[in-house]
Amino acid sequence: MFLFIARLFPLDIKDEKIWIQAKNTDVEVDKELEEMGISRKEIVVGFHHPAMREHSDYAVP
Repeated sequence: MFLFIARLFPLDIKDEKIWIQAKNTDVEVDKELEEMGISRKEIVVGFHHPAMREHSDYAVP
């Protein structure tokens, strides 16, 4: 028997912010988090280069 566990949405919590580490589905995780009441300033798009993060409405660590 094999046990396979995968993270469908690779999220981490670092320094009180939610880091989206990859976009590997059609689900817009950032939008889903916002609909749950989480501010864009609490969400880091971790799969973007740090220089690109500065130009988004999301958190810059």
